[in-house]
Amino acid sequence: MFKLYESAEFVWPVKCKRPNPDAPGKHITETFDCTFAEMSQADTEAYITNIETQDITAFLKLAIIDFDGLVVNADNEEVTDPEERVDILCSKAALIEPLFEAYGHGLLGRKGKN
Repeated sequence: MFKLYESAEFVWPVKCKRPNPDAPGKHITETFDCTFAEMSQADTEAYITNIETQDITAFLKLAIIDFDGLVVNADNEEVTDPEERVDILCSKAALIEPLFEAYGHGLLGRKGKN
């Protein structure tokens, strides 16, 4: 039976590459699971109709509920507040494209790979 929830969320793997601090010129490939809110069509269009001028980071901050992984602030203390964790995640330029891609793949039913 088809069941549609007004407010829905889903978990999808995010695969990203980041510079390796221990090996200059090399990258680390990492995968983590991210919990996304299924955004309404109106919210989606408001942020990404014209992708060149819209703020994808603001869209992701609305769409991301939480994610697996440890977040450490500048004082080397663990960050546990979900909103602060998402803000830190979305502040990393190397993660914006993989996060946005994972959100789209999750909605479109593409196979998630870890």
